[in-house]
Amino acid sequence: MRHNKKTGTAYYILLLLTFQSFYISGQSLFESALNDSPDAAGGTSYLHSEIRSFSYTGYDTETDRPVLQALYGQFNLVADVPAGSFGQAYAEIRFRSGTEYGQRIQEISLREAWVLIYLGSLELSVGKQIHNWGASTFVNPSDRFSPMNPVLRSPDPDDLRLGVWTMKVDLAITSTSSLELMWMPDYRPSVLLTEPFDLPQYIRMPPYPDHQLVFSDGGFGVRYDLRSSVLDMQLSWFNGFRNNPALAIDTAVFDQSTFAPELIRIKQEPVRINSLGFNLTVPLERSLVRTEIGWTDPVNDSVTGGMLHELGYTLEIEQSRENVSVIAGYYGKYIHNFRPVDTDPSLLAGELPELSGLFPPGSAPDLQVLQDYFRTQVNGFNRIYDYQQQKFMHAAYVILDLKFFNNMVGFEIPCMYNFTAKELTLMPSVEFSFTDGLSGRMGAYYLCGEDKSLFDLVSSSMNALFLGLEMKF
Repeated sequence: MRHNKKTGTAYYILLLLTFQSFYISGQSLFESALNDSPDAAGGTSYLHSEIRSFSYTGYDTETDRPVLQALYGQFNLVADVPAGSFGQAYAEIRFRSGTEYGQRIQEISLREAWVLIYLGSLELSVGKQIHNWGASTFVNPSDRFSPMNPVLRSPDPDDLRLGVWTMKVDLAITSTSSLELMWMPDYRPSVLLTEPFDLPQYIRMPPYPDHQLVFSDGGFGVRYDLRSSVLDMQLSWFNGFRNNPALAIDTAVFDQSTFAPELIRIKQEPVRINSLGFNLTVPLERSLVRTEIGWTDPVNDSVTGGMLHELGYTLEIEQSRENVSVIAGYYGKYIHNFRPVDTDPSLLAGELPELSGLFPPGSAPDLQVLQDYFRTQVNGFNRIYDYQQQKFMHAAYVILDLKFFNNMVGFEIPCMYNFTAKELTLMPSVEFSFTDGLSGRMGAYYLCGEDKSLFDLVSSSMNALFLGLEMKF
């Protein structure tokens, strides 16, 4: 994305002043609340800490031996500062050190940091926040703006969510309904599953580049919430960039004599969308029935070779007993403006075609034909990644949760099978609670798909057995 530098700088300064004004206002409120009267502040400030140590062991099919995929230690520090009837402040910092996918990691990250101010029936929160729209357990078709990091080696699905800078207003309409208005001034994309790919040497796929902060990159969302003893319902609308960017050819350099690729540079392009969502949860005796519908309408000129218009929908039922919880659901898609394309990802797998198959017999090799071939390959991979290879998609999932010995031992088995893509997701784990704060966990992360499917491409990098210890204090 290219923007005017002076205009972008002006927007950036204005944005900083806006955030700074809310920070100063919130700070003065907190200081007056804490200094005027300890009783008026209400609540207790606290620090929550957690130490983790995990190892992931994968298997290298080329060398036919196990490999240490990840080994790291992590320290999480959470600060929660209430200010009584005035508001609240929250921050979470994470320190992680070790190895992951053969690379040394030494990182400090600010996962969340926000200030919440109470203004009567209105709540205003500003800062880095994690959002989770939707009601379904396994897949959320109405949640298309929350970025994820699916390649992070952690058994906790919540760890995969990434914080986004947000200004949010929550307005209580009645005692059971509210309206949420959200503005995200900057775009943070999800980490793609292609990051740990073992790509051919001629392919370069850098991460999404840093860019100047401008208002045109912002996202806007509105959600209406109705919660009662009879049902929970949410209606939502979002306009902004989708969490998953699309891939596109940036540079293509070929050998002039052999026409073999010397450099294929693939970039990540944001896809601007309009999204409508509807969620409904209804209790039925000892069960919960949830349904979720999400309509995603990409802006046509936002990206070349991006996603198509799609309608995603889920239906699931949850039953819980004393030590057993079962969630069973269906996830489907309908592609409104579907048109078939070649979705053979041979390029990313390092399999180049014979030149004789690309050019008519007796004709000279044409560089433009080669460029069009590689562009078609990348666009086809976008279809594979978005599961838009066919007009309809069908998948089913089950999540089984078992507790034993007064909840000291727990088994969790999430499983999903995509009938259209013929892909299996299986993530069994067992957790041992030694004390109130100390626990151990072991399990597996397993992806399986037919030849040249998305899971077939990533399984060698992602499949692993894991073992870890966690302590909270």
